[in-house]
Amino acid sequence: MKFITSSFVLLTALFLSTASWAQAPGKALAAGSSYDVRLLIREPDPALGNASFKPSARLRGLQGDDGVVYWLSADRQTITAYQGKKTLWAANVASALPKNAPGPLTVRQMAWCSNALFFSVGESGYVELDRQSGKVNQAGID
Repeated sequence: MKFITSSFVLLTALFLSTASWAQAPGKALAAGSSYDVRLLIREPDPALGNASFKPSARLRGLQGDDGVVYWLSADRQTITAYQGKKTLWAANVASALPKNAPGPLTVRQMAWCSNALFFSVGESGYVELDRQSGKVNQAGID
């Protein structure tokens, strides 16, 4: 009887550990999603003031009133627009600047209005993108 009980406990432990391994890929997919909603700021009413933020470990993107998420990559060079899980467009903001732009070409600040996204990049660079298409409207250095 002791052998049967020990075998049952051993088989149960083996089964449960195998069951948890089978679920691990689903957890990895959830963790590898395109953006983290906890790191988004909601688009404020323009009448309330400054519509901008400085990217940080706690803030990496904007969710527009229309539900579109504008997500800044971890290297702070590329912005990607998502509608739910669908990628609408992606633009490398840093590559829009002239090759002689000074400083590390990473986004320092992001601002927006109803039809454009604005970026301060590197020491003195600026880039303006169309919110609908992700196309560069203008870019340069001061």
